[in-house]
Amino acid sequence: MKYVIILFVLMTNYSHAIIAHSPADVWSWANSAYQEQQWDEAITHYKDLDQMNLGSPELYANLGNAFYKKGELGEAIYYFKKSLKLDPSNKDVKYNLKLVSKDKIDDYDLNANTGIESFWSRTLAIFGADNLAYLSVFCSLLTLIGFGWFLLKSTSRKKRLGLNFGLFSFIVGILALWMSFTAKRTALEMNHGIVMAKKVEIKGEPNKTATEVFTLHEGTEVLIKNRQEGWYEISLGDNLVGWAKMSEVRAF
Repeated sequence: MKYVIILFVLMTNYSHAIIAHSPADVWSWANSAYQEQQWDEAITHYKDLDQMNLGSPELYANLGNAFYKKGELGEAIYYFKKSLKLDPSNKDVKYNLKLVSKDKIDDYDLNANTGIESFWSRTLAIFGADNLAYLSVFCSLLTLIGFGWFLLKSTSRKKRLGLNFGLFSFIVGILALWMSFTAKRTALEMNHGIVMAKKVEIKGEPNKTATEVFTLHEGTEVLIKNRQEGWYEISLGDNLVGWAKMSEVRAF
């Protein structure tokens, strides 16, 4: 009986410990610290949530804001970018990112130099993958209405009108679904990074003694093309390619 009681007490204490550190509690602590401008504490709790695989656009946006308040530009831009990768249409995060980016030294426009990837990024930002998927579903309903009209009407003119309407809706729906899938897949496959160090010497080859080809500064976004023994091959366009240490650039 004594062992049963001890086991019950241990299990009770263990369950209380789990409840006391539930995600809802950590969220509450993080938000409270954030509102009280306790940036270090808020960041710690938000990162705890991220380690619980609870990363979300809101969580990353809050981390971006907290780091910016601390004056850590690279971290702020990194988390704003992570937030937008999950929710490209969030206007508040886009505004905050634009505001924060004014503090950058470098003025490279990565989207202007990455061709097809930039097209799909803009597609996601303007329409949103979910909205394109909803449009596809709506067009499917219109397709059914069009073909139903074709089957029910007796005159050739009305049948032709229903058939054309149904075919048009079908084509638009298929196109919207394809754009939604392709845009989201391309955005997820694009491996970008943010320069985290104050100043980074970009080398022509992946070694310390290689010739410096250009210099980047904290907060600059780059496209990661390759990895090799502690180095990233990065690009800011066709004419700006080089190698940076992995410790100085963080992929997202």
